[in-house]
Amino acid sequence: MEIKKATFLTSVTDPRKLPDTHLPEIVIAGKSNVGKSSFINTLANQNKLAKVGQTPGKTRMVNYFIVNDGFCVVDLPGYGFAKVSAEERMRWGRLVEGYLQASKNIKHIFLMVDIRHAPNENDIQLLQWMEYFGYPYTIVASKADKIAKSKWKAHIDVIMNTFEIETVAIPFSTVKKIGRTEILSIIENILAGSEKVG
Repeated sequence: MEIKKATFLTSVTDPRKLPDTHLPEIVIAGKSNVGKSSFINTLANQNKLAKVGQTPGKTRMVNYFIVNDGFCVVDLPGYGFAKVSAEERMRWGRLVEGYLQASKNIKHIFLMVDIRHAPNENDIQLLQWMEYFGYPYTIVASKADKIAKSKWKAHIDVIMNTFEIETVAIPFSTVKKIGRTEILSIIENILAGSEKVG
């Protein structure tokens, strides 16, 4: 598929006030510095659709984008940034979990992790939430351009073993557009109803 149109819809800070667009939702989740905004911009082939912060931790809301007038991309607030208060981190956690509980339109979640590092406790907790609520997901290993292609498999094996899953993460790079076509194909299949869980 190709994304021909993508526009910002709204931002939400209260899971009780989620917009009911009646559109399928493709969710982007991950740590605050994993590159979620750049991921969205790369898929949409736009530079400024999702705001890319100069410092991690800027996405503190659930952000909605309408794509091709047919589905929503939902950017969840990043987590795990050390320079915010414990209270703020808890609020982000409540917002993310509240969204996962409240939304009726979630079709798939892309959980992003940095290919260079093993998932941390926050990543594992989010994956557990996703599995608890029964959402299909894909693991995206971002920043693949930062390491040699010959090392991808070893790093992805670490990610899979840490998560204790068999699903193979997809290497992705916003710089070199690695994985873009594959991700868009997955989204196309999801919207066609042919997705597989896990």
